[in-house]
Amino acid sequence: MKRWSTMSTFLLAVLMAAPGMAQNAPPASGDSDTPAARAERVRERFATADADHDGRLSRTEAQSMPFIARNFDAIDANHDGYVTKDELRDARMERRAAKAQKAGGQGQPGNPSQPPAAPGSGA
Repeated sequence: MKRWSTMSTFLLAVLMAAPGMAQNAPPASGDSDTPAARAERVRERFATADADHDGRLSRTEAQSMPFIARNFDAIDANHDGYVTKDELRDARMERRAAKAQKAGGQGQPGNPSQPPAAPGSGA
């Protein structure tokens, strides 16, 4: 009888955990999480947030995109009060380069595999 109780407890635990495990499943093939797919989602969200369709986000329009809203001043490179797709792309590339440099401890932005130029080398 004790054996049956232990087995039923185990099965109950597995069944209860199954829905949580399904939530961590990789995306379906049509919903890939490739860099291209993520970039497309950002483009779509940018277009949706751009209420006046001028190709840039005001501080108010950016409120629907939390990352942009939190980092608006840093992303708005020319400080004109708007974030453009180019500014967003440049900020993303700078962020990636900083992460790569931090992870590797060296390298040049945009090319983390290249060691930093020696001082005075003119490079």
